[in-house]
Amino acid sequence: GDVTLNTAPAVTGPWSSMVVHRATVPNQLHFDKYYTYAVKAHPELAKPVGDHHDTAVAEIVFSFMTNRRDGIDKLFEEGELATYVPQFVRIRFDKVPCSPADPHC
Repeated sequence: GDVTLNTAPAVTGPWSSMVVHRATVPNQLHFDKYYTYAVKAHPELAKPVGDHHDTAVAEIVFSFMTNRRDGIDKLFEEGELATYVPQFVRIRFDKVPCSPADPHC
């Protein structure tokens, strides 16, 4: 259930990885019953940063879908409200994430 951000000073690397978000949707923690797919970035939903005394310098907004591994019949059971519904995540950074290998970090 972690979202990782991979950064590099160049397309060829070296690449670093850091966890930037922990799953908040309960079924995300049960990989034996659920799977996540259809991750999509939404730059049009990211708020401009630095406005109104905001200290954040970067923001990422993305969505994803979660479904059950055992078929659609279980989707209508109690506790399945977040299943097969787009989930949106907004992550704000106090500093621009970059690779430790980047000399400009």
